[in-house]
Amino acid sequence: ILDTETTGLDPSRGDKIVAPEAQRARVLARPGMTEDKFADILSKQVPDADKRAAADFIVCRRASIVRRRANLKGHKILREIILDTETTGLDPSRGDKIVEIGCLELVNRLPSGETFHVYINPERAMSADAEAVHGISDAFLADKPKFADIVEGFLAFIGSDPLVIHNAAFDMKFLNAELEHIGRAPLQANPVIDTLAMARKRFPGAPASLDALCRRFGVDNSGRVHHGALLDSELLADVYLELSGGRQPGLVFQADAARADNAKTASDAESARQPQKRRPAPLAARLGEEERIAHRAFLEDLPQTAIWFDGGVDGL
Repeated sequence: ILDTETTGLDPSRGDKIVAPEAQRARVLARPGMTEDKFADILSKQVPDADKRAAADFIVCRRASIVRRRANLKGHKILREIILDTETTGLDPSRGDKIVEIGCLELVNRLPSGETFHVYINPERAMSADAEAVHGISDAFLADKPKFADIVEGFLAFIGSDPLVIHNAAFDMKFLNAELEHIGRAPLQANPVIDTLAMARKRFPGAPASLDALCRRFGVDNSGRVHHGALLDSELLADVYLELSGGRQPGLVFQADAARADNAKTASDAESARQPQKRRPAPLAARLGEEERIAHRAFLEDLPQTAIWFDGGVDGL
């Protein structure tokens, strides 16, 4: 959330943002305003640190990253990063490099809308097989930044949150090779969730490629003519949600509701264990004589061991 104070309404006419000192002068120039009144107003303002401490949800933007700190009804928000890469080939030990990184932020298993996406100049030729898969050419990558130029923004975006990757060993091998190449430590703080392993465990023997899982779960992948890191991350977000148990938005609130239901059930059970007081006098019967006769005839057709006969037919 951002706010400014200005000298007017139109920057094209020379109006500018005013500094705090200028704002103070403008406030003091208002009719009836004094230094004491102004000091009293300021004394009642809640400091930013206190606002943050009391807030349920804080969004802080920094270097293309959205980091969330929240506590909603006692539940910490779960932040996960869907990640995919495209490369010049299959083996970083033979010099293959990353040419595209696509990341998508999930909050409580649902896309937040925040992404990190970049193309990277690998400083080497693209293999024909790789280009046939993702359609990224040497000419397209010629003016793109190198991995060292984007690494800070990438690491800031993923933080230490879990990484959700399809065939994670492949992408992690390339990412750590790139980090090692520029003298950076490998990724170790991030838990890694491999959706390929999840799919093989859930559907043994069935095809487990991203396309196959999209078909299985009814995820629309009709736009996937070529592989693309961000597009594949968007598709994987839907697949991961299905692999994790299906589309259940608002999980934190559902958990609260479930606990409330459990508490109510426990309370009801406790009430049931308490001795029940009898009415001082029975309620007056609401059955008419014809209904009583019909009911008696119905009971006489039941086996005589039925529990309704404990008090006798006439007692019902």
